[in-house]
Amino acid sequence: ARITDGKVTHLPPMDEQQRDRTGALFTRRPPREVDKIFVEFAAEDQLWAEWIAGILRGIGTRVSECPFDKPTEPEPQEGTARRLTVISAAAERHLKRIHPSARQDLAVYLAGNHPLPELSRVASIFVSGMPEQKAAEQLIGQLGVTARPGADRGYASVTRYPGNAPEIDRAPARNSRFTGRENDLRQLRDQLRHHGEAVVIPVTLQGLGGVGKTQIALEYVHRFKNDYDLVWWLECGQPQFIDSSLTDLGEQLQDVFGVSSPVAANAEESARAVLRTLEERRAVKRWLLVYDNAEEIESVRPFLPLSGGHVIIPSRNRAWSEIYQDHLLPVEVFTRQESMAHLRQRAPSITEQEASQVADVLGDLPLAVALAGAWLAETGYVVSDYLGELQRQGPRALSYSSLAEYPEPLSRAWDLSLNRLEERSPAAARLFQLCSVMNPRIALELLYSPAMARVLKPLDPTLSEPLVIGKVVRELDRLALIRLDTTVGRVHVHRLVQAVVRDRMSAAEIDSARCDVQ
Repeated sequence: ARITDGKVTHLPPMDEQQRDRTGALFTRRPPREVDKIFVEFAAEDQLWAEWIAGILRGIGTRVSECPFDKPTEPEPQEGTARRLTVISAAAERHLKRIHPSARQDLAVYLAGNHPLPELSRVASIFVSGMPEQKAAEQLIGQLGVTARPGADRGYASVTRYPGNAPEIDRAPARNSRFTGRENDLRQLRDQLRHHGEAVVIPVTLQGLGGVGKTQIALEYVHRFKNDYDLVWWLECGQPQFIDSSLTDLGEQLQDVFGVSSPVAANAEESARAVLRTLEERRAVKRWLLVYDNAEEIESVRPFLPLSGGHVIIPSRNRAWSEIYQDHLLPVEVFTRQESMAHLRQRAPSITEQEASQVADVLGDLPLAVALAGAWLAETGYVVSDYLGELQRQGPRALSYSSLAEYPEPLSRAWDLSLNRLEERSPAAARLFQLCSVMNPRIALELLYSPAMARVLKPLDPTLSEPLVIGKVVRELDRLALIRLDTTVGRVHVHRLVQAVVRDRMSAAEIDSARCDVQ
């Protein structure tokens, strides 16, 4: 009333949460020593968490990155520790895990411009569309931290600002039904970050056909692509076209970055010029190349850059690990929970028990799980009847459905490896036929037995000694057709792979294999 000379004597009613939010905007926070910042985030928002952590570490603040799906460090106590939560659509699903009494000091919203009701009393910043410098300044200001002596005051992070998309981005569309695999993605990210860019050490995603190597690489690309100026996906199933793909990349480099390559006599020379440009890191500072289905090592390796960025190689060929030792990321089948989640995502009407039963019959193989889920969703087939068909027909029951991300029949996932096995070693092909009529878990002592040597000797005279069979077993392992577990002395063959092998055999061949095994 005093300010308006009595013209205004009272204010209209205001929602208490709105009052608190408005007051927080105009509350001056004096700079204070902050001992540590806990950054909480959903796995899908890891890149933003890395950028925030980089900004804070750059001014000398200790930071702990705490994904929602992993056990975190002890709760920050009153005093010098602060809690920051990255908010997105993915994060909202996890917020119920935050205890109502847990103190939140800052919420960083990646989209929208209104705070969530449960965080209405928390100071907020909204970074969507905000330039990097302004986002960093607001982050520092709202947390009330100051740069320690000698720290960089330019607010630079070692992570590229996630608000900026790559200048060049060529990769397949994201799989909207991607499920789980958080540990694999976290390990892949950690390996790439740890290696740096001084020397390119490709990380190989290795595993059985249909286990999801390509899908993990693709999810990594879309989740972390804003950490790169350039993302380029090369399909290496036909390696003779790799140089053409790199030549296409060279044209993009010229259009976007103004990089002019010398006139080349052929596509191979042009491709090597592109690799040199990437290695120099002058025009493009941060880049990622994915060499998908890189099975022919001798054809792919000459087209790998030597330094300057990150490389991912999804491949069944375990020989990559012999070249880049300790940089192999084995990809296993789904966990049972991942299988159930994926099935119920595609076919929400099925129960948890039904999803578990389907997953069990399919051995949790991701491609098979996806095909089964698609069929159940599209047809409304009774699950109990479908289970009977799966047990009776095996992979053939899965051939009636298809996926946009994998339109081929399930058996095609292993045709390449099986055909290559027959070409390279008839003895190895026969051994695998024998494995297809055994229990999926096979003792190594059985494979190395004199009886097995006698069965295989007509196909390869060098296999007269049981120990020599080791080279045949290794051939199966290199093609990712088996999982060799030397710690327990066993070979594991996925039951669907066994069924596919039997489908390729005549009735007489199956009878002969069973006779030899007995």
